[in-house]
Amino acid sequence: MTLATVKGFDRASFRDYHPAGSLGQQLLQCVGEVMLTGERLPWVNRDASLATVLEEMTAKRLGLTLVGTSPAVAGLITDGDLRRALLKHGQAISTVQAAEIMTVKPAIISSSLQAFEALELMESRQITALLVGDDHDHLEGVVHLHDLLGRGRLGFK
Repeated sequence: MTLATVKGFDRASFRDYHPAGSLGQQLLQCVGEVMLTGERLPWVNRDASLATVLEEMTAKRLGLTLVGTSPAVAGLITDGDLRRALLKHGQAISTVQAAEIMTVKPAIISSSLQAFEALELMESRQITALLVGDDHDHLEGVVHLHDLLGRGRLGFK
C-alpha cells in the first residue's frame, strides 16, 4: 500500500494540489486528447533512403519516423536508430533503406489510456514518444513527451 493510498490522495487530488495544477489536469486527460494526428505525423515508405527518413524526421520534429502507409505501421525509426545505423554502416549508409533499420511491430497504446499512464510507460522504457492505435494496431496518432507536459504552456521549453 502506498502513502498516497493511505492518505486518500487520488488522481483528482493530484490535479488539485500539484504545484503546477495545470500539469496535473493535463496528465489526467486521455492520450487521445493530446496526441498528434494526420499531416503532423512523419511517414516514409519501407524503401526510403535514410536521407529521406532524416528529412521527414527533422521536418516533423518528433524524433521518430513511421514506416509504412497510414494507418498501417510496418515499423518505426527513431533518431537513435539513425545514429546507430550511421555508426554501423559508415560510408555505406547511402545504400541502407528504412526497412533495414526500423523497429518492427512497435508498441501501440490505446487512445483511452490516461496521459499520466503514458508518461509512466515512457519513463519506464526511457523513450519520448508512443504510438496510439486501435485494437487492430491501426495508427490513430503519436503522443510525445512534450504533448503530455504541455509543449511550453507549463514553462517546459
